[in-house]
Amino acid sequence: MKTSKGARFGIWLLKVLVSYTVFILLGLLISLIPAGNLGISEEMFYNLRMFFMLFGPVYLTLIVKIILIFIQTAQGKNSNTAETGRGAIFAVTALLLLANLSNTQTASDLAAGMVEGDGFKTLEHSKRYFLKGNHFG
Repeated sequence: MKTSKGARFGIWLLKVLVSYTVFILLGLLISLIPAGNLGISEEMFYNLRMFFMLFGPVYLTLIVKIILIFIQTAQGKNSNTAETGRGAIFAVTALLLLANLSNTQTASDLAAGMVEGDGFKTLEHSKRYFLKGNHFG
């Protein structure tokens, strides 16, 4: 028997709330450790703790989903769940990895970096300005 969309959304929302509650409680427990014992400044420790509390559930969900997709593929089970979620999971993972690797602080920094990268790529493949494009590479 299929559940309604409202019931599925309610279950999903409950899972999200439980996940964030666990990570926030873990972040509060981590706050009991003095930052000096870890060899980092108080501000850096606070930033790492906030990152863990806010993005921990997102990264955990992505890692678990990717591992489950690999397990289902290795076992030869091709369910629709893995197929429909794979594109979204990899897109979100790619954006998070790109933002992490490009050392962006805000979404506008990420967008500016992507626009600049596309501009440099266009210059590199340009027939008229090919020397300028090679200068950046």
